Amino acid sequence: MRLLTILLATSIVVASVLMGGQLMDFVNAPSVLFVFGITGLGLMGSHRNAFPLIFRGIMGTLSSEESASLTHIAQTGNRLSIGSGWAGVLVGAIQMLQAVDDTSVFPDWFCPATAVCLLTALYGHTLSVVFWVPLEQSSKTLDA
Repeated sequence: MRLLTILLATSIVVASVLMGGQLMDFVNAPSVLFVFGITGLGLMGSHRNAFPLIFRGIMGTLSSEESASLTHIAQTGNRLSIGSGWAGVLVGAIQMLQAVDDTSVFPDWFCPATAVCLLTALYGHTLSVVFWVPLEQSSKTLDA
């Protein structure tokens, strides 16, 4: 059921994107690498065996002892994904500011750079809302 919920939530996000434009307008490989890389490495550095527990949590095969650990992992993943998303915004903003040489070219570089800047925050928050918060809440339910 958890996997179905994650897939449905992701489908709603993708459908919403497609209603307003092209899917590839919302895909930027460096931003994805930045957010998912920092989140994944942060989890690996913070929690031993995080990914097997996450997988078992998604599949619903956790023991009651593991659910407390998964709650902590999900809280960490939530904070890491949002934090890395906003760190990516800062990286994008710095790149935009470095590109300011001539204000006559402002429209040529500003729009694409701003889009990349905002995409990292979008990825981080989407990862948080679609994945980490539900995983945290479902593991808390197993605790109770």
